[in-house]
Amino acid sequence: MVGSNRKSGIGVVGDVPWGTHLCQFYQTKEDLIEILVPYFKAGLENNEFCMWITSEPLQVEEAKAALKKAVINLDDYIKKGQIEILDYSEWYTRAGKFDADEVLQGWVDKEKLALEKGLDGLRLTGNTFWLEPKDWKDFYDYEAMVDRVIGQYHMLAICTYSLELCGINDVLDVVSNHQFAILRRAGEWEIIVSAGRKRSIDALKKAEQNFHSSLDESPLGIRIVSAEGELLYANQAILDIYGYSSLEELAAVPTKQRYTPESYAEHQKRKEKRKRGEFVPSNYEISIVRKDGEVRHLNVFRREVIWNGETQFQVLHEDITERKRAEEALRESREKYKELVDFLPQTVFEIDETGNFVFANRHGLETSGNTQQDIDKGLNALQLFIPEDRNRVRENMRRILAGERLGGTEYTAMRKDGSTFPALVYSVPITRGGKPAGLRGLVIDITERERAEEALRESEERYRTLFDSSLDGIAFHNMEGRILDANQAYLDMLGYTMGEIKKLTYLQLTPKKWYKTEARIVEDEITERGYSDEYEKEYIRKDGTVFPVSLRRWLIRDEKGKPVGIWGITRDITEHKQLQDEKAEWERKAHVASRLASIGQMAAGVAHEINNPLTAVIGYARLLQTKKDIPGDIRQDIDIIHEEAQRVANIVRKLLAFARQQKPERKLVNINDTISTTLDLRAYSLKTNNIEVTTQLDPDLPMTLADASQLQQVFLNIILNAETEMKLAHGKGKFLVKTAQVNNNIRISFEDNGPGIAEENLDRIFEPFFTTREVGQGTGLGLSLCHGIVAEHGGRIYAQSKLGKGATFVVELPIIL
Repeated sequence: MVGSNRKSGIGVVGDVPWGTHLCQFYQTKEDLIEILVPYFKAGLENNEFCMWITSEPLQVEEAKAALKKAVINLDDYIKKGQIEILDYSEWYTRAGKFDADEVLQGWVDKEKLALEKGLDGLRLTGNTFWLEPKDWKDFYDYEAMVDRVIGQYHMLAICTYSLELCGINDVLDVVSNHQFAILRRAGEWEIIVSAGRKRSIDALKKAEQNFHSSLDESPLGIRIVSAEGELLYANQAILDIYGYSSLEELAAVPTKQRYTPESYAEHQKRKEKRKRGEFVPSNYEISIVRKDGEVRHLNVFRREVIWNGETQFQVLHEDITERKRAEEALRESREKYKELVDFLPQTVFEIDETGNFVFANRHGLETSGNTQQDIDKGLNALQLFIPEDRNRVRENMRRILAGERLGGTEYTAMRKDGSTFPALVYSVPITRGGKPAGLRGLVIDITERERAEEALRESEERYRTLFDSSLDGIAFHNMEGRILDANQAYLDMLGYTMGEIKKLTYLQLTPKKWYKTEARIVEDEITERGYSDEYEKEYIRKDGTVFPVSLRRWLIRDEKGKPVGIWGITRDITEHKQLQDEKAEWERKAHVASRLASIGQMAAGVAHEINNPLTAVIGYARLLQTKKDIPGDIRQDIDIIHEEAQRVANIVRKLLAFARQQKPERKLVNINDTISTTLDLRAYSLKTNNIEVTTQLDPDLPMTLADASQLQQVFLNIILNAETEMKLAHGKGKFLVKTAQVNNNIRISFEDNGPGIAEENLDRIFEPFFTTREVGQGTGLGLSLCHGIVAEHGGRIYAQSKLGKGATFVVELPIIL
């Protein structure tokens, strides 16, 4: 690991990691001094606990004298207990004989004691001159055990062996139990590398490679600089951040040129503080100028590291430009939000979880008669409501903070001067860290709204006749969505009585999936223009059934031009939708079916368009019939208008009845024959497009009840799609059609070697109008029609594909006899 190597003090050895176990072969005591004195000098200077176990030919006092020449203050180290120089009899044979377990445990205890004293580890040596032949086997086993376990401790060990006492086998034994050995040859010390040492070297190289790889591939920019600011290393991320192609190119650019002026000034201040020894935060932000001139903002973290054996500084760079831009955009957004809400004609507020105001816009302060000083002093929301409403306000605040949605709630608000007004309050919880921290909301003075409702009630008689005579449903609701009036057609359509419908809001009759559409139409069309174009949506009947309607709506204003409500004409288009579905079904059938579908579309369209003016004609005719002051001859004309309009309505109903599609005709069908017939229809085209067709049709396939022409349309559509895709991709192709009985189903698979289907499109290919082809080359209806036909037969259709590997379409039909 970088930074964990220890200086051995031995030139030929260099730096080694903790857990290094080596041996020295010597001939004279000078050989021992030459290796061990610098070895222990480095250990003392490196804050390590040192133990020198001596034996002939180098005695304790000789070792101490030799070390003192290199370490002037050796006595100080001895006095504070950082080094011990002992005779072998005080360590290896202090019990009268050599005990391997006792000696090894002694080293472990010494290492533990060293770490407890704040030293970095244990550095040791032991001379083996004292060994007798009877002890050699035990000491060999001891050395092997040391070699196995030393890597678990902060230890460095050199075992010294006299060449005079070692035969060739002894030398081999010693080398095998150490990571490497050192000996003098031709006057120079050399290393004999053991297999263990080779493993250590390889592991160290690999660790260094991994370390450098992690630096090079880090998404954070990393620089290594000296204390003087010299650039020693920069990873690719740094080069990308600054926009330079190499370390040399980056290093050649003056530091001042790489900073913005403001950031460079801060950089200089940090340098001066470091020179003076003052504290400088390790984490700070800078702004740099890229090679292309773009300014980027970085978060920087600086720390000391060991680099190539020396203390240098690692500087991490995180590009926070986008975050800074987002923060600035958020700040601007907040300012714009405050400016906007100050101009709103409603009260906008924020309160904390105790109900104290945090913010109120200008309208809120003016309406309530309070000031910003009142808020700063702790104005509570409960103070803005009459005493009778405060318990309800408090309870509703608790429910909203707990996550309940209440919608608009009416209260009687109270101004600072004691006057009151009716208010509608909307609020939602504010969360911080996933916990409720208060409420944000809107207060609307509904005094004018209540007046508008009264005005609407007074106009009831004027519209009642038109309402009751309309063939379409007509309803009126106020700006909050509360239904105030509805005609009988509207009530019949939804299954409610008048009393029941008035207890509901417009949205309660609307499926939730339409809420956004409704909000958009109200805001973008009705509020802006005063009316909406005719559009389609869905309603919910009292019995829970959902049905389609077409709707056109108008905004109602009072005499001052203020919006007070919306009324709309609603038509049940279930039959119209059914006609559209029937039209789509007919389109699945060849050319005749297409023509019939066109008739159905025309019939549905004509009926739909005629009903709009027809409703008005019938309604106004009925309205005129009720007037008593109309002359007799004119009344006769009105009666004729009403009678003829009813006749047109009957014609429309007959036209709709004519356009309705008939149910498919099911007969016993041989699927293999249907497939063969369909392939025959495309045989010439497939051949001319170089598409090789193979069939594997189960001869024992049972028959089933189905509409053969509809299934032929499904098979033909799949074949056409495959043919087109293979032709576009390769100019040729291979197409395999298989049938088989699987349980109680008939499975038909169509396999091509075309370009395949992207995984994200597999679930969408059966959606109406979804296509991956160019505009004008596909409608996106073919597979949707196939899906509808197969579903009506009680089966299923699906696709399997991998992009570039072709596609397989599978149709499964139940066996029905």
